[in-house]
Amino acid sequence: MMKSKERMLYGRSNVLIRKFYFCSAFVKHKLFSAYCSNIYLCTLWAQYKGAAGRSMTIAYNNAFRIIIGFNVRCSTSGMFAVSGVLNFSAMYRRHVFNLKHLSPHVTVF
Repeated sequence: MMKSKERMLYGRSNVLIRKFYFCSAFVKHKLFSAYCSNIYLCTLWAQYKGAAGRSMTIAYNNAFRIIIGFNVRCSTSGMFAVSGVLNFSAMYRRHVFNLKHLSPHVTVF
């Protein structure tokens, strides 16, 4: 399940890169937030630890870096802070919180 979501993220980011290369940074931020931050069912990924979770985080970081045009050696935390976009762990925590808030009887690790 994680590998398919990772492939979908890379596919969406490649479409954004190809079609919106000449757009402004503001437009690219909005497009990335709309198309690449919607990772459905990520709250069910509690069973995936280690390499599987890290590979999804790396895919998210790389997609953002390439779309916006940051250098490969730039800091990922600084990159997201300057841009005002949630990084993968913050987005994951937000989705888990929303799931817990909507259904209080669900146990999410």
